[in-house]
Amino acid sequence: MTGLVDSGDAGTARAHAVGGSMSRKPVLVLGKVRQVLDAFTAQTPALTAREVQQCTGLPATTSLRLLQALVEEGFLDRRGDRYSPGVAMLRWAAVAAEGLDLIGTATPALEELRDATGESACLFVRQGDHHVCVAVARTPHSVRQVLEVGQVLPLHAGSAGRVFLAFDRGLPPLEDLARPALTEHTITAVDRLREAVERTRREGSAVTVEERTTGAASVSAPVFDARGELAAVVGIACPVQRFEPPVVPSRTAEVTRAARRLSRLLGSASGGEVPA
Repeated sequence: MTGLVDSGDAGTARAHAVGGSMSRKPVLVLGKVRQVLDAFTAQTPALTAREVQQCTGLPATTSLRLLQALVEEGFLDRRGDRYSPGVAMLRWAAVAAEGLDLIGTATPALEELRDATGESACLFVRQGDHHVCVAVARTPHSVRQVLEVGQVLPLHAGSAGRVFLAFDRGLPPLEDLARPALTEHTITAVDRLREAVERTRREGSAVTVEERTTGAASVSAPVFDARGELAAVVGIACPVQRFEPPVVPSRTAEVTRAARRLSRLLGSASGGEVPA
């Protein structure tokens, strides 16, 4: 008969109801804790209780209660009226960063980027005054721009190099970099190269055509780590015949999206957004 349960069923139902509410409550609390911790970034490493409440949108009493609990457990430190990530958080962050496998983390994103654009997707890291291709998801097209894992490339030519010049703080001045002409489109003059680098910094990505290899074009964007430092550069490379002006905005958007995804996976506090 519908609408009837025996006493045993009723007890079980009550237990499930109580258990369900108990299991949901800690999850809700963890979500609020995450909101509080996410308020702290590389740009805002120390905040007052009011600033945290404004960042999270939580009720003031809830925000303050969570801050006090996080200080008691060592997640946050308090100095005067300002809160900042505690020693325990820093230790865990270091362990997490040490355990990250950049290439393994990047591989699925590269494959998705290749599938979205139809072009070879590449990951680069810097070595001294050059950058090196460390991973490639190759296009299925028979005509393609050839890039191999281990290939060493100059910084002054091509979109990936341009991104390194724009966002890698450890590089020497442009004047000190070798700038041989690789094609008739290679930028070798320091003033012109500096303008191109500044444009990349403003736009958050770089597009180049035949700067490094005749007949080839590329788009690249920066990947940031948990410290806000440039960790790698992701991009696509293709023949110029598949890089007509109408497709450039969509290709750039896909590359930027992949770079932001990788930045988030590496723990970037800005979510991969290019620093202002």
